[in-house]
Amino acid sequence: MAKTATEVVKQPAPANESAAAVADAQERRRQEMVTEAAESAGPANAIIPANAQPDFLMDMSTSGTALHNFTGSPMELFAKVNQATGPECVTGSKTLGVVVQLTHYYVHPVLIAPDDESDPVRVPRVVLFDKDGTAYAFCSQGIADSLNQLLQCLGGVIPPEGVPLTVTQIDTRKGNRTYSLVYSPDAKE
Repeated sequence: MAKTATEVVKQPAPANESAAAVADAQERRRQEMVTEAAESAGPANAIIPANAQPDFLMDMSTSGTALHNFTGSPMELFAKVNQATGPECVTGSKTLGVVVQLTHYYVHPVLIAPDDESDPVRVPRVVLFDKDGTAYAFCSQGIADSLNQLLQCLGGVIPPEGVPLTVTQIDTRKGNRTYSLVYSPDAKE
């Protein structure tokens, strides 16, 4: 049975593989999945719809599974997960306009109690890791959507040098606010 794109992203790399070898292997696996999807869609000249791309964060909000792109030994993974779920993360609201050189991410569902005392709502909590190791945490569907779009464009693999992204705030028509990530190739590190 073919692995889903989510399983490809979640697999930790063996400690002895280089980041480039891991990235190459993940890209080959992603290409195999896309090829399988194209072959099952019909003739070789069939057009594959845009939504045929893997949705890397699709199952996270309902499954309770955390997704990440951490690599290393089991203890290194444990340390990164602790950092992502611990109190040392910078709050998302303090990062407006900040350029994050994204190298790693951790996404997991959390329950938030609305102000009107209704039932708690399950939302994605996204933690973005900067090149310097700083963790930025957001409970924002907008950030989750931006990260998902980025992963789709990159085939699920963040380059080792990172991706420069600026955190922006968007006011919705209903008067709420959400956050988004904007690619910032000209940003200074």
